[in-house]
Amino acid sequence: MGPTTHTHRAWAVTPYSRSRLPRVEAVRHLLKREETVHLSAPPAAWAELPSDPVAISDIRLRREAEPTGEPFADSADDVTPIGHGALEPVWAFALDAEGHVVGRWRGGAARRIVA
Repeated sequence: MGPTTHTHRAWAVTPYSRSRLPRVEAVRHLLKREETVHLSAPPAAWAELPSDPVAISDIRLRREAEPTGEPFADSADDVTPIGHGALEPVWAFALDAEGHVVGRWRGGAARRIVA
């Protein structure tokens, strides 16, 4: 897909990435340039997310929202995915001939993260 305008570009982030995304700071960094980041499923370290869309300011890490009192556990940054059904953590995008996003559908675990 070639370069497009700001309003037609889409970032999809998945916790299955070898680069250990998504970390909250990485998503916050993307939102400085993009209106929306499409998250396929929340990683284990993120506390439960509200319904779609989710403001980045509403995201809490489990260690902040549900501290255990165990320093080692509370310092964890687990980016492995939370278990879901086969089609839950998925985004599907429809593109036109110029590469513009013209439609999107999501599984139940997927969320739009917005600034």
